[in-house]
Amino acid sequence: MAKKRNSEYIARLSGAAITLVLLMFVVLIVQIILVQLAWVYTVKKQPLSALPDSPEWRMQKADKLFLPDGTIYLANKVDTQHNDSYAKEEITDVNGLVLWQGIHKDRPSKYLDWASFTQNFNEQQMRDISQLSPGLPGFIEAPVRVSGEFKEVWRYDLEAQAFAGYEAGGRFIGYLGANGFVASKAQAKPFGEFKGFTSWTDEDPSSIVMLWQAKHRIYQIDFLARNVETLFENTQSDIKSVRWHHWRPTYPKDSSDIRYRPLIDCLTSDNNHHLIMREPNQVITMELPEQLQEPNQIFWQWRYNSDFTATDKAIFVQYRDTNFNPPKSQKLMGLYQWEYNSKPQPQSIGLYKVIDDGKLELVNQFDWTKPVVQASQALNPEYKFPKWITNVSPTVFNLLWALYGDSLDKFRTEGTGMMQGYVTIIMGFRPLHSSLNYVLSVMMMAFALWHGWARRTSWDKLILWLIIVGAFNLAGLLTYLALNHTPVIKCPACGKKRGLEMDNCSQCGSPLPIPQRKPTDLIMTN
Repeated sequence: MAKKRNSEYIARLSGAAITLVLLMFVVLIVQIILVQLAWVYTVKKQPLSALPDSPEWRMQKADKLFLPDGTIYLANKVDTQHNDSYAKEEITDVNGLVLWQGIHKDRPSKYLDWASFTQNFNEQQMRDISQLSPGLPGFIEAPVRVSGEFKEVWRYDLEAQAFAGYEAGGRFIGYLGANGFVASKAQAKPFGEFKGFTSWTDEDPSSIVMLWQAKHRIYQIDFLARNVETLFENTQSDIKSVRWHHWRPTYPKDSSDIRYRPLIDCLTSDNNHHLIMREPNQVITMELPEQLQEPNQIFWQWRYNSDFTATDKAIFVQYRDTNFNPPKSQKLMGLYQWEYNSKPQPQSIGLYKVIDDGKLELVNQFDWTKPVVQASQALNPEYKFPKWITNVSPTVFNLLWALYGDSLDKFRTEGTGMMQGYVTIIMGFRPLHSSLNYVLSVMMMAFALWHGWARRTSWDKLILWLIIVGAFNLAGLLTYLALNHTPVIKCPACGKKRGLEMDNCSQCGSPLPIPQRKPTDLIMTN
């Protein structure tokens, strides 16, 4: 009998939990639909640029372009109907004199160009694939073709952390690992914990070359030559990011007015920049001065303010000072952004030349002031509507955010699987108007108390349901009603409403009346 009661108890709890989760998703879907409708019928009716086309804002939005001698120019888009490459733009001097007009991709190449972050495949994608299909071989393949004819293929072995090679007919060739080409898996040295790669194809013969980033090393893998070159190694600090510029040998260098040296900018966790260059080969390790250090980087959210490039004449650093120093905690970011946008902010961009193995010499600096973002612009419908919609989100989301906000934000960007999706939901639809959310939760708890007072079967059960309603807001209330909305009758003894789940009235304790028996009618048939 006890086992039967325990099974019934577990079944009821499981049913309540499943109902709560399902109704939470129903509420979430309705919230998403309402937000999208608000976007379609409000935000999209606004001009493409919500910022005023004033000289101050044109200055703020302009790309700042440097010549190698330090002269600065401003590039502004005059057409927002096309993507960046085909958008029309004009280049002016700092006094507004128009010097060039045309399409962005045709911009004159006399201005300095900078190393950029490019990855074909990153560690997040690697984790997702390895989790969905553990042990799946060959989801990263590098085919080798000579004169258009397929010769061999190299497949990444997740377990060995190296590439296994096969001829076109299927015969095994060997392994490419951190120690180069070897005959067997046992001999292959792992590349190490994967972080990302970018690749390109040589024109003749047509084969893939990879720039492979591990936790402490950067490799260049040439599959045609079966060669692995270690470009950078630092066992003391993790590699945070890798940016590169004109590195691939087939890059069309002759199209530029400036002759660039192939460059890789490797930033490590000790905040040192390691500049790996060719033509000639050179490696410079430099720590930017304190005034040029990056502001607090909350995971991946803020772009780097420093850029690097190398020409045949000099190595340059470009640094943008936005006066934006984000707090170390993501939980304080909203308030800090509002305060930052509510005041004019000094801005500057400087061009520096690298001299004497890492020291910097200022070439030129340009200063301006970022205008105040008006309240009507900061609180546009795209933000205001979700703020009201999330008032019915689970109150417990705010508690999780208050206790574990930074950890949740990190897991959202670095986690995998279904849990990452749940964390994204918690962060994206947590109540943005906490006080009103609390008021609504209290009101729903009061309604649940009024509704359950006559229907209660025990105080413990009623209190538990009140906690669920308070913690999960609308989803909790709907779950409570779905599982507890039973008929009530008027108690013959006390005249108050009572439920039918208990024999005795919850108000006065009187038992349910026993129905009176009616005389039995006998129907006789011949």
